[in-house]
Amino acid sequence: MVKRVDWFAGIREGKFVVPDRDGFLRTVLEMFGDKDQSLSLSVAKNTRSGAQNKYLWGVVYRVLSDWNGNTPEEWHQICKQKFLQSYMLQVGEEEFELEPSTTKLSKDEFNEYVESIRRWAAGHEVVIPEPGQVDWVNSSQP
Repeated sequence: MVKRVDWFAGIREGKFVVPDRDGFLRTVLEMFGDKDQSLSLSVAKNTRSGAQNKYLWGVVYRVLSDWNGNTPEEWHQICKQKFLQSYMLQVGEEEFELEPSTTKLSKDEFNEYVESIRRWAAGHEVVIPEPGQVDWVNSSQP
């Protein structure tokens, strides 16, 4: 059985950048253990941008976290479950339900995902600023 981890990363200003580095390392250690591995890179599809991701983590999830105390990571899981479709994968005679990933969304799909969260939050009287309304470029993410 071939084990594989797909993770979005990028090169910014000459540095290799891995969003959610701790999550990446946890996942790799859980799957492969503490031993040498091979790493392959490929050009990403037209998936959500780094700026979109910073807005999601630095503004959207942060506002929701401030609202009720759940962590941004918990809000990430909640929102994926609420606004994205899980999918089924057949392996032999077994079927597995897989959770969706925001890293695989196109830029347009990602915008719709964020807008769905903003509309839901507004229904709970939580105002999440639009990207142009706040300096979110320097906001932190996990």
